[in-house]
Amino acid sequence: MNKTMESYSMKQFVEKTGFTEDAIRYYEKFGLLEQVKRKTNGHRVYDGKDLEKMVLIKCLKKSGMPLEEMRLYVQQSAEDDEQTIAERDRILNGHKQKIEEQMAHLQTILDFINAKVQSGKKMGEF
Repeated sequence: MNKTMESYSMKQFVEKTGFTEDAIRYYEKFGLLEQVKRKTNGHRVYDGKDLEKMVLIKCLKKSGMPLEEMRLYVQQSAEDDEQTIAERDRILNGHKQKIEEQMAHLQTILDFINAKVQSGKKMGEF
């Protein structure tokens, strides 16, 4: 079955994404999940594209990207034309640089801690 043809209830979508119902509704209101379909009874119905978008949102969220940047990236991605490619690249490259700087900083801290452990000194001793 084609992923975009699959459909999920809110409960199934919660199970698949790991997000709470409240978080999913918030992301809808905030503009990260756009145009969610509804049944005639008003219940939300999600599809494979929504699921893929939530995987992206989860990744960006875990990496510390601010919600405003996520929304801009998701909106630019939805347009999917040549004019938005440069902006999407700018957003991701800027975020990537922040992550690389954080990783370098954490590596420095880890190296310091490892040196202390290997030398057998307590943290307060130099």
